Amino acid sequence: MEFRIMWSHSNRTFLAALFASVFASATFAQLPAWELIKPSNTGIPGNTLTFAKFAPNGDLWVGAWWTFYYEGGVTVYDRTANTWTVYADLGTAYPELESPLPSPFVNDIEFAPDGSVWMATGNGLVRKDGNVWTIYNTSNSPLLHNIIRNIALDSQGNVWVNNTDVSHTGNAVFRFDGVNWTQYSVPTEIPFPAPWDALYDIAVDANDHVLVTNLAVQGVAEFDGSTWTLHGGSLRVFREIIPDAAGDAWIVTDAGDRLYKLHAGTLTLWGGGTRPPGTAISVMTIDDDGTLWVGSFDGVMSKSTNGGQTWSIFGQELNTIIDLAPDNQSGDLFYVHGSNVGHLNPSGQWVEGFNARNVSLTNFDIEDIAFDTEGNAWFATLGGGICSYDGQRFRGFNPQNLGSEPWPFATDAGYAALGASDGTVWIGLDWYGVHQWDGSTWNTPDPNIGAECLAEGPPGTIWMGDSWGVARWNGAQTEILSDPNLVISDPNS
Repeated sequence: MEFRIMWSHSNRTFLAALFASVFASATFAQLPAWELIKPSNTGIPGNTLTFAKFAPNGDLWVGAWWTFYYEGGVTVYDRTANTWTVYADLGTAYPELESPLPSPFVNDIEFAPDGSVWMATGNGLVRKDGNVWTIYNTSNSPLLHNIIRNIALDSQGNVWVNNTDVSHTGNAVFRFDGVNWTQYSVPTEIPFPAPWDALYDIAVDANDHVLVTNLAVQGVAEFDGSTWTLHGGSLRVFREIIPDAAGDAWIVTDAGDRLYKLHAGTLTLWGGGTRPPGTAISVMTIDDDGTLWVGSFDGVMSKSTNGGQTWSIFGQELNTIIDLAPDNQSGDLFYVHGSNVGHLNPSGQWVEGFNARNVSLTNFDIEDIAFDTEGNAWFATLGGGICSYDGQRFRGFNPQNLGSEPWPFATDAGYAALGASDGTVWIGLDWYGVHQWDGSTWNTPDPNIGAECLAEGPPGTIWMGDSWGVARWNGAQTEILSDPNLVISDPNS
């Protein structure tokens, strides 16, 4: 087995290939199997995060994509193994280099009792059953277009699909039982006025009633299996729907400034209780114990254990809370804010944070690759500092890594990497010095020397090159060699 790495300095695209050397006579019996490794298919595959949700087995699923590259998908965090498994769409012309996911945009996810996973994507409805992927789109279903905004499952195994996109004139809800599709449209079935057919959210409550909100007009539509009914048509435009175990549903207004509880067809402001802390509600969820969780646009996370009668602040961030994922097993809270996934313990104390700068290949722009004595790969990147890979996980060293690894340097530009024979790793940060990692601490032999390339001579001797010339670390001090001829004739080189 051999590990080959190739990259193009012109477009900074990094490729890693792992393949077996199988020969028939003097030729390959088969072409090598290439694996494409990028920030968009490692760790958290993007800087735009859309959701976080726990699966029944305790794994955390996170949707993410890169805003500039339009690559990404969904990642699965196994907390026990501390590993991330990514299913990504990279937009290449080589499907063997990608997962079967048809789009980098995963908008919603649901876990079925049979163990399968349903995903609402920007290019179809996806069912993943183990290693078997099935994609439903306009070529094999009556979907009006391929953008699926969100989905919900009922107790009978039906998938309810919000087939909405504001750029399309035709939008609808579909019920799919695994074989047959049933369409519900505005205004023929769903009682919103035409032409306002763009739907915001869809949910199924504990009574198997389907609830739908509209992107533009007031009210929430309820389907009891035979009849659609509009509630709150004179109130507000509603957004997110969160059913509870009692058969009621909590519904957030479009501006997030109001929260209503739907009970037996009646909408009650704040559920008859008090307003949650924070300026306005950005997201809401309910855990298995019935605790209500709310995130706000100004970063406040609150919870209520008495049905919204009172609220207590659980945590605070500096920016908008995008999603909340309470862990029913441990009592911890995972949440999405900005480009990050945060983790709080049951007391609301910070535990750790994850993003594309600390658990992924940290940048698309790879300047150098090195291997240490333990076989770990080290990547010097522009914009992502340096990161290591041990065959299972990436570790990012840079200013944006949320403190996961030490990084005392005022730059995220890594130009050179070297695995030295003594087990240390050397990096060149151009004008920010050459530094040595001993496995726990950064040491700085010379903060005044930058380097774009590094090489090792006799043990303890490190050569450094840059546009200014060549220097050598002799184990005690840096020697500047201004004459290139000195390098060629040096007996220690």
